[in-house]
Amino acid sequence: MIMKKLALLLTVFISFSSLFGQVIDEGQLFGSTRNLHGKSTNSYDFGIVNQDVVAHEFFIYNPDVIDIEIAYVTASQGLAILIPQKTIKSKEEGKIIVYVHKNYLDLNEKKFSEDFSVTIKQHVSFDVTISKTYVYTVMGYVE
Repeated sequence: MIMKKLALLLTVFISFSSLFGQVIDEGQLFGSTRNLHGKSTNSYDFGIVNQDVVAHEFFIYNPDVIDIEIAYVTASQGLAILIPQKTIKSKEEGKIIVYVHKNYLDLNEKKFSEDFSVTIKQHVSFDVTISKTYVYTVMGYVE
Protein backbone atom coordinates (compact mmCIF):
# COMPACT_ATOMS: atom_id res chain seq x y z
CA MET A 1 0.00 0.00 0.00
CA ILE A 2 2.78 2.43 0.90
CA MET A 3 4.65 1.54 -2.30
CA LYS A 4 1.57 2.36 -4.39
CA LYS A 5 1.25 5.77 -2.71
CA LEU A 6 4.95 6.47 -3.22
CA ALA A 7 4.72 5.47 -6.88
CA LEU A 8 1.70 7.74 -7.39
CA LEU A 9 3.43 10.61 -5.61
CA LEU A 10 6.56 10.13 -7.72
CA THR A 11 4.48 10.08 -10.92
CA VAL A 12 2.74 13.34 -10.00
CA PHE A 13 6.07 14.93 -9.02
CA ILE A 14 7.70 13.91 -12.32
CA SER A 15 4.69 15.19 -14.28
CA PHE A 16 4.79 18.55 -12.54
CA SER A 17 8.56 18.89 -12.71
CA SER A 18 8.61 18.15 -16.44
CA LEU A 19 5.77 20.61 -17.01
CA PHE A 20 7.15 23.38 -14.85
CA GLY A 21 10.77 22.65 -15.74
CA GLN A 22 10.12 24.54 -18.96
CA VAL A 23 9.51 28.24 -18.65
CA ILE A 24 6.41 28.94 -20.72
CA ASP A 25 4.92 32.39 -20.54
CA GLU A 26 1.54 33.38 -21.91
CA GLY A 27 3.13 34.85 -25.04
CA GLN A 28 4.65 31.50 -25.92
CA LEU A 29 1.46 29.64 -25.08
CA PHE A 30 -0.65 31.91 -27.24
CA GLY A 31 1.55 31.89 -30.28
CA SER A 32 3.47 35.11 -30.09
CA THR A 33 7.16 35.32 -30.55
CA ARG A 34 9.28 38.25 -29.43
CA ASN A 35 7.47 41.53 -29.34
CA LEU A 36 9.36 43.17 -32.22
CA HIS A 37 6.88 45.93 -33.01
CA GLY A 38 5.83 46.97 -29.51
CA LYS A 39 2.25 45.71 -29.98
CA SER A 40 0.57 43.19 -27.74
CA THR A 41 -0.70 39.97 -29.30
CA ASN A 42 -3.46 39.87 -26.68
CA SER A 43 -5.18 43.00 -27.96
CA TYR A 44 -6.41 44.40 -31.24
CA ASP A 45 -7.44 47.92 -32.20
CA PHE A 46 -10.07 48.07 -34.96
CA GLY A 47 -9.59 51.80 -35.38
CA ILE A 48 -12.76 53.42 -36.70
CA VAL A 49 -15.68 50.98 -36.83
CA ASN A 50 -18.41 52.02 -39.26
CA GLN A 51 -19.88 48.55 -39.94
CA ASP A 52 -22.42 46.81 -37.70
CA VAL A 53 -20.14 43.80 -37.16
CA VAL A 54 -16.35 43.52 -37.40
CA ALA A 55 -14.15 40.51 -36.65
CA HIS A 56 -10.57 39.69 -35.74
CA GLU A 57 -8.71 36.37 -35.43
CA PHE A 58 -6.38 35.64 -32.54
CA PHE A 59 -4.04 32.71 -33.14
CA ILE A 60 -3.03 30.21 -30.49
CA TYR A 61 0.09 28.11 -30.92
CA ASN A 62 0.70 25.08 -28.72
CA PRO A 63 4.48 24.68 -28.31
CA ASP A 64 4.13 21.89 -25.74
CA VAL A 65 4.06 18.12 -26.24
CA ILE A 66 0.69 17.90 -24.48
CA ASP A 67 -2.53 18.94 -26.26
CA ILE A 68 -4.32 22.00 -24.91
CA GLU A 69 -8.07 22.41 -24.80
CA ILE A 70 -9.98 25.66 -24.89
CA ALA A 71 -12.23 24.97 -21.94
CA TYR A 72 -14.40 28.06 -21.97
CA VAL A 73 -14.60 31.70 -22.96
CA THR A 74 -16.32 34.64 -21.27
CA ALA A 75 -17.05 37.81 -23.20
CA SER A 76 -18.22 41.35 -22.58
CA GLN A 77 -21.50 42.67 -23.91
CA GLY A 78 -21.33 43.25 -27.65
CA LEU A 79 -18.79 40.48 -28.32
CA ALA A 80 -19.35 37.05 -29.82
CA ILE A 81 -16.59 34.43 -29.80
CA LEU A 82 -16.18 31.57 -32.28
CA ILE A 83 -13.80 28.69 -31.55
CA PRO A 84 -13.44 26.60 -34.74
CA GLN A 85 -11.25 23.96 -33.06
CA LYS A 86 -11.50 23.32 -29.32
CA THR A 87 -8.44 21.06 -28.99
CA ILE A 88 -5.07 22.26 -30.22
CA LYS A 89 -2.60 19.45 -30.78
CA SER A 90 1.07 19.64 -29.91
CA LYS A 91 3.04 21.97 -32.22
CA GLU A 92 -0.15 23.08 -34.00
CA GLU A 93 -2.00 26.38 -34.24
CA GLY A 94 -5.62 27.15 -33.51
CA LYS A 95 -7.60 30.34 -33.56
CA ILE A 96 -10.26 32.31 -31.77
CA ILE A 97 -12.45 34.65 -33.79
CA VAL A 98 -13.97 37.60 -31.96
CA TYR A 99 -16.91 39.48 -33.47
CA VAL A 100 -17.77 42.98 -32.27
CA HIS A 101 -21.42 43.94 -32.72
CA LYS A 102 -21.38 47.72 -32.42
CA ASN A 103 -25.15 48.00 -31.86
CA TYR A 104 -24.88 45.85 -28.70
CA LEU A 105 -21.87 47.55 -27.14
CA ASP A 106 -22.51 49.36 -23.88
CA LEU A 107 -21.18 52.73 -25.03
CA ASN A 108 -20.91 55.83 -22.86
CA GLU A 109 -18.62 57.37 -25.42
CA LYS A 110 -17.82 56.50 -29.02
CA LYS A 111 -14.60 54.78 -27.95
CA PHE A 112 -14.81 51.17 -26.76
CA SER A 113 -12.44 48.73 -25.10
CA GLU A 114 -13.92 45.30 -24.39
CA ASP A 115 -12.30 42.27 -22.78
CA PHE A 116 -12.86 38.57 -23.19
CA SER A 117 -11.14 35.74 -21.39
CA VAL A 118 -10.02 32.35 -22.61
CA THR A 119 -9.41 29.48 -20.21
CA ILE A 120 -7.24 26.63 -21.44
CA LYS A 121 -6.68 23.24 -19.87
CA GLN A 122 -3.87 20.71 -20.17
CA HIS A 123 -4.41 17.18 -18.96
CA VAL A 124 -0.98 16.35 -17.58
CA SER A 125 -1.67 12.88 -16.17
CA PHE A 126 -4.55 10.69 -15.01
CA ASP A 127 -5.95 13.09 -12.46
CA VAL A 128 -3.87 16.25 -12.94
CA THR A 129 -5.27 19.06 -15.07
CA ILE A 130 -3.75 22.50 -15.27
CA SER A 131 -5.94 25.49 -16.12
CA LYS A 132 -4.94 29.02 -16.99
CA THR A 133 -7.01 32.03 -18.02
CA TYR A 134 -5.85 34.76 -20.39
CA VAL A 135 -7.53 38.09 -21.06
CA TYR A 136 -7.76 39.60 -24.54
CA THR A 137 -8.90 43.12 -25.43
CA VAL A 138 -10.50 44.54 -28.56
CA MET A 139 -10.90 48.27 -28.95
CA GLY A 140 -11.91 50.88 -31.43
CA TYR A 141 -13.95 53.96 -32.13
CA VAL A 142 -17.59 53.75 -33.26
CA GLU A 143 -18.89 56.19 -35.87
